[in-house]
Amino acid sequence: MEKSLLSWFTKRHESIVVRKASEHAGKLVDTSIELLNAIKFASNGVSEDAKKALHALNAYEKDADTIETLIQEEVSRAEIEPREREYLMRMIRHQDYAADWIKEAGMNLEIFIDLKLSCPDEIWKDLIKICESLVETTKSLKRTIEELARDMHNAQQCEKNVEVLEHKIDEMYFEAKKHVLSKISDPRAMIVLREILHGMENSADNCKDTGDMLKMLILAGL
Repeated sequence: MEKSLLSWFTKRHESIVVRKASEHAGKLVDTSIELLNAIKFASNGVSEDAKKALHALNAYEKDADTIETLIQEEVSRAEIEPREREYLMRMIRHQDYAADWIKEAGMNLEIFIDLKLSCPDEIWKDLIKICESLVETTKSLKRTIEELARDMHNAQQCEKNVEVLEHKIDEMYFEAKKHVLSKISDPRAMIVLREILHGMENSADNCKDTGDMLKMLILAGL
């Protein structure tokens, strides 16, 4: 299956599915960058700028939803086997889930800001480090898609980087959760911070899930 699907997916570098999948990944990158901006602003007490970044995040996530719909429509019309069609749809869906979870993290950050909650600098640093790695994860995922139609070996290296970064985020997530549980006494702050962490970790998981599906296409092309 993977061999024929790869041939269809990359038969023209300018094909709408390849272009739209890359564009969708670009919106995912944008959402992660805006979440990072919002966290940095919030950590410095600049609530207004944090909310502007969150507004931009929501706009990018909405764009990603629109692009996902276009891709699903294009794939539904494709002359490929039903299981291949479902494979592509699930792959794009996981990529869209990654953007959804970033939006979820952003919504919880907005709650944190609106309730005027606080946390130690150490926890802000945890959030920033995790989000920085999430930005790199989304960028690596985008490069994986772009390289599929150009260089399978480069695509393979980009996909491996997604795996490495996701594992790194998992480790940082559990350390940050320990810090939240041990250093936060306000139950409201504890709950919201855990939800922010959970959103970023789930986003990274869905990036890896997308990468795992891309890996099958890559291996078929090597």
